[in-house]
Amino acid sequence: MRVLVTRPEKEGRRTAAQLAALGHEPVLAPLMEIVATGAAIPSGPFDGVVVTSAQALTVAGASALPPELLSVPFFGVGDRAAEAAAAFGFSNIEPPAPTAADLVMLIMFVVKKGGRLLYLAGRDRKADLETKLAQFRITPLVVETYEARAVVKLPDIAHDALWDGRIEAVLHFSRRSAELFVDLAHKAGVAAAAARARHCAISSDAAAPLKDFAPRVFVAKTPNARSLFDCL
Repeated sequence: MRVLVTRPEKEGRRTAAQLAALGHEPVLAPLMEIVATGAAIPSGPFDGVVVTSAQALTVAGASALPPELLSVPFFGVGDRAAEAAAAFGFSNIEPPAPTAADLVMLIMFVVKKGGRLLYLAGRDRKADLETKLAQFRITPLVVETYEARAVVKLPDIAHDALWDGRIEAVLHFSRRSAELFVDLAHKAGVAAAAARARHCAISSDAAAPLKDFAPRVFVAKTPNARSLFDCL
C-alpha cells in the first residue's frame, strides 16, 4: 500500500523505514519542522524530569542538560522517550507510560505532594498534563525546548501523489498534524482526492479533524505506531 507520511523529517524517516519493512511504499512529506527554541534549562532542584515527546530532549541536546538532573527520576511517554533519556545518561528512568494520562498516574505514585518537576515540552501542546499535576499539588516548571513549525503549503511530492490518486492511505500522528493536512489539502486543491484515501489516526483526538473530511477514518486501538500500522 502506498502510504503518505506527514511527520517531521527525522520521525518520518523512521516511520517510513518501518512501513517499508512491512511491505508498504511510504511517501514522506513532512508538514512540520522541529526547531529548537534555545531555551535555557535550569538545574533545579527538581523531584523529577518529565517529557511527553523524545523531541524535547533530542532537540535540546545533551550539553544543555545540567549534570545534576541526570540522577533524578525521569518520566516519559513511550519507549522513544525512555531510549532518549538512557542515551543522555539519566540513571533513574521510570517505566515509559503509554499515554500522558498514564504518566500522571505514575508520577503520583513516585512524587510526593508539593513536589516540583521539570517539564521539557514543545511550544504547541495541550495543557492537560500541567493541569492534572497541579490538581495533585505537584508543580511542573515548563521549559519549551522546541516548536513544531508548520509548512505553509502542501509539499510537492504529496500534492502530486494525491492529485494522481497514487496515495492509498494517510497516517495521522496528532490532532494538529491532521488539522494541518486537511487545511493544506483544501488550499492545494486536492481535498477531494485526499478524502478518497484511507485515513489512519493514532487516537480519537487525532481523528477528530478528519470526521467531516473523509469517509474512511480508522483509529488505532492503542496509541502507538504498531497499532496504527494495523489500521492499514
